[in-house]
Amino acid sequence: MTRKVDLGNALVEIGETVILGHGDIEFDPAGRIRIGRAWVNAEEGEQSRKFFLNFDQNALETATIKTNIATYETYPFDGMKMTLNLDPHPLYGAPASPNLCGLGDSYWTSTSLPWPAWAGGLSNVLTTNFVKFQHNYLELKIHPSTSLGNPPCDFFNPAFESGVIHNTRMAARFAKEGKLRGLWFDPEPLGGAPAGWSIWKYSDRPYASTRTFEEYKARAFYFGRRWMEVVQEEFPEIEIQVAFLYGFATEGETSTYGLLGSFLDGMFRARRGEAKIYEWGEEMYNRYQQNFLEFFKNATYLEHPTFSDSDYVRARAGVAIRMDDTPFDGDNALFQTGAENQHDYGTERYVSFYQETRRFLAGTATAGEVAAVRAARVSKGLEATFDPTVIPGLVAYLNPEALGLANGATMASFVDVTGNTWTGVGSPTYTSTGVGGHGGIDFVAASSQYATCHPVASRFSGTDPSFTLIWVQDFGTTPSGTVCMFSLGNSSDADPRISIRYTSAPLLTSQRVANDGTSDIAFASVGTYTPTTAATICAIVCNGALGSALVINGATNGYDPQPTIGAQTFDRMTLGALLQNTTPSQYFDDPVGSFLAFNRALGIQELKFVMQGIGRQYGITVV
Repeated sequence: MTRKVDLGNALVEIGETVILGHGDIEFDPAGRIRIGRAWVNAEEGEQSRKFFLNFDQNALETATIKTNIATYETYPFDGMKMTLNLDPHPLYGAPASPNLCGLGDSYWTSTSLPWPAWAGGLSNVLTTNFVKFQHNYLELKIHPSTSLGNPPCDFFNPAFESGVIHNTRMAARFAKEGKLRGLWFDPEPLGGAPAGWSIWKYSDRPYASTRTFEEYKARAFYFGRRWMEVVQEEFPEIEIQVAFLYGFATEGETSTYGLLGSFLDGMFRARRGEAKIYEWGEEMYNRYQQNFLEFFKNATYLEHPTFSDSDYVRARAGVAIRMDDTPFDGDNALFQTGAENQHDYGTERYVSFYQETRRFLAGTATAGEVAAVRAARVSKGLEATFDPTVIPGLVAYLNPEALGLANGATMASFVDVTGNTWTGVGSPTYTSTGVGGHGGIDFVAASSQYATCHPVASRFSGTDPSFTLIWVQDFGTTPSGTVCMFSLGNSSDADPRISIRYTSAPLLTSQRVANDGTSDIAFASVGTYTPTTAATICAIVCNGALGSALVINGATNGYDPQPTIGAQTFDRMTLGALLQNTTPSQYFDDPVGSFLAFNRALGIQELKFVMQGIGRQYGITVV
């Protein structure tokens, strides 16, 4: 059987030799791949699964992660970065202030951080219930500050070398014992140093007047080599995510990153065995229209000019995408496209997401941004399981196929996915094939059948309430009059406030009633959809007094402006009948599949995510 390996967008058969980027790759019949000098198993090159990582600015501390991991794992990612407070800190004791005792400001200094100071953070990590997030990293930042009372941060300062190398060893040990994937390393100089000061800028070095540029390059190479050596001594199979590699490393005495290339050369020269270095690709922020394949090749098969062929090494690409900056800021559909492109063309294994102003795990990203990431994952098969509970505002999710009922079973009482108890009136039954060959609740009008879930109704109360209703229908017969699929109202009012009805045409209409409880107003025809016998996903999205839209299989079918209806109090919710006060009428006479209710207007990407998920379940194409 011919075996193939997917590299970027090139599917290569075993036994071929290909030229890709700077290096050659050879496959042999045994299923191994030669990349440079090293033979690895073909499965390593086979990219059947990629991972989305959250690397927002300001990594979260281990204690915070332990407390909130269940919430964090509702976001559409596979891992994160973290930091920790050192306790006791060798200079400040207990971590009264994270700004003083956090790893971020203490790592890149001459202060050695003893292993016992890392114990509290390690305990937090080991007792955190990671379920979904299995690709996690410890953050190491370059904060070359002298604010800790240390001697100058310089490659020729023995105390600085001793502190940084020791702390790097401790960090690798922490990652290993904490069962993390490895380290996230940012070489950008940040922190409280004087303006323009950079550990990588030769002309700013404290000993530049007595040491030549070439001497500093040699020292930076040595430093990078020692850095990588101690990391691998503690964690041989480590993964290192580097914010950027040679993309910013322009050599020169006055270049901001003039010495970074030498440091990276040292890292790569020392890399061996199972250790992996990933290019995070900070310089690729937002460049979704550029040729990601070209970046992928150059980053993945990286050959620095100072290396000979025998020194050839491999860095693995993991492109970053930032959505709270142009061009993605506020354009979630464009962001989804960018994420999908980076998944396809810009990464070997990881796609990293970075935010500064609206951070995901801090809860400040918009719902639309979260939905855009999730939609990208779904479109690439990274989220096969449809889970609408991650969308804010879901108050009811009835999935008949999840109830485990036999065909024809009576649905007298049942609990939906969101934990709501529904009551079946008149003995509606479960149909295993009635909704496009899938399961649903079968209502028979002649038997006055419907279902109620009154406790949920109060979740819609308020002034000019916004809501989203999504359901799957499959008409077997044309209504002989007006029938009602859904109604929401109050037991003291003669008319339901919100209802979804079908007329004998049959046309789908939806009504809202003014707060005097008597007149139907301006919600009577948000669309002109004529139901068919094919299973269909319908949605009504009402944005308060701004307007309402009818969406059919993902496409907007109609829109109406919405007048004010005032404050509303609901205590009655029915499926399959119109409820006036407590009296039912206009019974539905066909099966209904999944039904979802949100007490807010979903955004475009959120609605797309939900409808696509339902579409996969029912075999319905959603545009």
